[in-house]
Amino acid sequence: MSYSSTLGMLEIGVVISSILFGILTMQTYYYQKNYSQDLPWIKYGLVFGIWFIELVHTICIAHAIYFYSVIHFGDAEAFDGWPVSLAIAVVCHGIVAVLVQGFFAYRIARFTGHLCIVLVPCFSVMIFELVSDIVIGVEMATVAQQSHIPFQDNWEWLILTVLCLRTTLDVLISGTFVYRLIKLRNIVSEDTLAVIDKLILWSIETGLILSLISILIIICYTTIPENYTWVMLYMILPRLFSNTMLANLNSRNRREGLQPTVRVVGSNQGQGRSPDRTSKHSFDVSPNTV
Repeated sequence: MSYSSTLGMLEIGVVISSILFGILTMQTYYYQKNYSQDLPWIKYGLVFGIWFIELVHTICIAHAIYFYSVIHFGDAEAFDGWPVSLAIAVVCHGIVAVLVQGFFAYRIARFTGHLCIVLVPCFSVMIFELVSDIVIGVEMATVAQQSHIPFQDNWEWLILTVLCLRTTLDVLISGTFVYRLIKLRNIVSEDTLAVIDKLILWSIETGLILSLISILIIICYTTIPENYTWVMLYMILPRLFSNTMLANLNSRNRREGLQPTVRVVGSNQGQGRSPDRTSKHSFDVSPNTV
């Protein structure tokens, strides 16, 4: 066993994840300071709920490092099993991912106006993800605490299924939003193209980052499972989800500064239609819209 590929990877994951949690805390403070008028379910249930879950996740992965490097210092056999704190961290990971994906799915549903068509399939997949993460966490707390080898042998299929579904859903959510923005881009006035282009670029960048990390986890897990690189990436992934969501919420002031609403250029312009009138296809990017 190599400590650099086990304990070393865990320490790197905890350090990076802790830095990202600090960034998340700053973003949460900025959000509270600038968007106190948001709906309670967004402000308390979503933003502060995710921050609290991420705090629990940070405590759990910090305990895992303490478990290996202090309580079982120099004990190579300790790596045969995983502490309960890692099982709790997996459940926290699943909750954060589902909440963030649900937020973006809800945003797309509002943007497109097709609530049932978008939300029903997305929420079905997310419920399966969450239930699977809970099952994996329970099994980790029981079987993997003694030895993670039989746990991985029995539940590898479910772990990979959840990772693949989560990656696919990330791609679909980002792709759907970009597709709708591109269609909108063809019918808006020129002074709003900058808003649309920035939203398209942001959606591609965030979706690409989340998808790439998930794909790297799958590759590392299937090719070098004895190396904890995949565990390190798994520690970082929930922070990317939560920071992505907060960055989206906190960027609304900048979008509002560019253009409060997107006005659609119709073929009947100049036929008695007021140029300042907002079309039914308008896309509001004011702070009250998520």
